Amino acid sequence: MPPTEGRANSGGRSPRGRPSAQRAQDLRQIIVDVASALLLEQGYAGISMEAIATAAGVTKRTIYTRFESKENLLREVLATAALPALQLDFQFSPGLSLQEKLVRIGMEMNATLLHPGMQNWLRFAIHGIALHPELAPLVHGLIEQYLALLGRLLAALFASEALVVDDLPTKTKVFCTLISSPAHNLASLAMHPGSPEEQAHFMDRAVSVFLAGCRTA
Repeated sequence: MPPTEGRANSGGRSPRGRPSAQRAQDLRQIIVDVASALLLEQGYAGISMEAIATAAGVTKRTIYTRFESKENLLREVLATAALPALQLDFQFSPGLSLQEKLVRIGMEMNATLLHPGMQNWLRFAIHGIALHPELAPLVHGLIEQYLALLGRLLAALFASEALVVDDLPTKTKVFCTLISSPAHNLASLAMHPGSPEEQAHFMDRAVSVFLAGCRTA
């Protein structure tokens, strides 16, 4: 049962009667979590700020004070959902080849995208943009962050191997398309990515194709 605003505020106020910093952050997270669940269940057009407020046990004013609009709330919901894919950090064991490092990046990023929770958001993004084009800038902004992360990883690895690659932004998009295709196929076409062994084989071949293109360009 969601906490009511009154219950949430009790015991968490500063001396002046305002919510403490921690309580304010907790309340913000409750709103984001509730909005996330409703968005996935009912879609962007199917929910209102009033419905989110009711489910979260707060007032609409509480939500508008923190997010100003439904679009701003959705922006934070999507940014929170995308965090697992945007915060991966890779530390490689000595002696790994460039191929092996790229395969590891591909496997870990694809595993993140194949997680059931992330699959829900991929489906939301794919179908949400089709139904509501106004959501496109929000989703595209997150994709750009994802590509920037991949670009930094690739640039560092290429530099470590003294491999000169022209047009890195395009190469990054190609790499992204290759390694994320199993997850996107599952989200959009319900196409199963195969066993872990099959996924590893796919990733190895995908990286081989990618590197061949980089070295012959």
